[in-house]
Amino acid sequence: MPIEEAALEAAWPGDETLIPILHVKFPPFRAKSAHPSVNLPSASDQACRSSFFETFYPRLIVSEILTACQQQKALNTPAKKTRVRGCTPEAMMLFQLSCSLWRRRSQEQVWQEISSELTELHPRLPDTRLCSAALSRQRERLGSEPFRQLIERCCQPLCDQQTPGAFYHHLRVMAVDGTFFDAPDTPENARAFGRARNQYGQGAYPQARAVLLMEVGSRAIMNVSLGNFHRSEMHGVVDLLPSLRPGMLLLGDRGIFSLFVAERVSQLGADILFRIKKNQLLTIEKRCSDGSYLTTVSPSSSSHYRASEPQTLRVIEYQVSDARCGKPGEIFRLVTSLLDETLYPMQELIALYRQRWGIELMIREQKVTLQEQKRVVRSRKPDGVKQELYALFLTHYAVRGWMKEAASLIQEDPRRISCSNAIEQVRRGVRRSMIYAPENQEHLHTRMVFHISQEGVRQEKMRMNYREVKRVHSKYKPKKRERKAPRAFEKEETYLSFVETVIREQAELDKEKPSGKPAREAIPKHSAMA
Repeated sequence: MPIEEAALEAAWPGDETLIPILHVKFPPFRAKSAHPSVNLPSASDQACRSSFFETFYPRLIVSEILTACQQQKALNTPAKKTRVRGCTPEAMMLFQLSCSLWRRRSQEQVWQEISSELTELHPRLPDTRLCSAALSRQRERLGSEPFRQLIERCCQPLCDQQTPGAFYHHLRVMAVDGTFFDAPDTPENARAFGRARNQYGQGAYPQARAVLLMEVGSRAIMNVSLGNFHRSEMHGVVDLLPSLRPGMLLLGDRGIFSLFVAERVSQLGADILFRIKKNQLLTIEKRCSDGSYLTTVSPSSSSHYRASEPQTLRVIEYQVSDARCGKPGEIFRLVTSLLDETLYPMQELIALYRQRWGIELMIREQKVTLQEQKRVVRSRKPDGVKQELYALFLTHYAVRGWMKEAASLIQEDPRRISCSNAIEQVRRGVRRSMIYAPENQEHLHTRMVFHISQEGVRQEKMRMNYREVKRVHSKYKPKKRERKAPRAFEKEETYLSFVETVIREQAELDKEKPSGKPAREAIPKHSAMA
């Protein structure tokens, strides 16, 4: 009887039902081993063989990235003797993705989560564990570059033409925005990332700025640009522009619009729909039939990113009548490169821009749902912080990918599937994947997607625009506990129910124009990366 079969027979005498589902590959026989159970694989040896995330991150691409990074690291470091390690880079990538799923567990506990099933299946095998220090050293050796490259190569759009809300006419709807992540308060992180400072003093934690590009239909991240706190959000937006493809429509907030972005997006064959500030684009050149107007914007000499030539854009103005949707009477101004008011009516674009809030909800899923409200990341070194954030984005993309599959299974909008339930099902799937053979991984994924689809589909209501928080020293007014909660929106109410389009003459616009200055792109010069 071969060594492998003898070991299995010793582990499960008289029981052959578990043998086909084992995902094990036995190492060569070690003559110095007296006990037969030591020939069975340890949990740390098998973590790298899990194919659970292979649906979105193929093993071949992961191997290519790890090989390239190791070769580059070998060129930059002095040569040393190579030895075979029990913990492989593939295992550490799986471990770091799993850390994003169990955010409130320690590193040792996360390692036990992904290896405990194998340990229980092999009772005669010594219980091999990795301490927190060993895991930290392995993470430091791996670095953040493989995770960044994996995002660039594997995070692709998930939706098709049949996915609700994914396309506007023939344009795939995308959104871009930025946010901050708190890092542990260490001297290394403080030097690398910096921190906020105001009249009350400096911030409690160093902060890393992340600018995210998202597919609106699936709320899955397509790319990310990480920088320090002092790096302008505009730099991150410019970094993400090469990720756009022809036939995309980019939504963005007023803080990140510039003529350079509009020009670069147009050169890539895509379009924009941004909100802009009040002191921008004030010259009415042509009034459209729906009340919007066309204007030409000239490049500004004070902009850090300067456009090469003027651009003709379409401006839409409106206001809301209900305080739950915003400040009544305030003029909201949108700008778009979709100039044809017949093909792209103003009311449709106003309703479409509301979908930009999807990226805010995606950020909340990452910070609150996936991280379980654990605001500060684990890593005490800058490269570890980047590694942890990249792994968080990769894990969220995989979760959103399975939510898209579940929505297609029941022909629903992926945005209505419960994210918290999906994360819990993925956690169970990671544990079970260790004992499933490669040929049975597809059945595991099918079962997991089915359970994700069975959770009750929620009815999305309109978001309320109240910005009142409990934090001290916030720029928003404090929450008044005696105030009653506003009435919830009814199911039949939409944002357009409270929209009143605004048509103003040139004389009214001139009142807002700064005296002695021509109408041009009023974009300040952004600070360079520290």
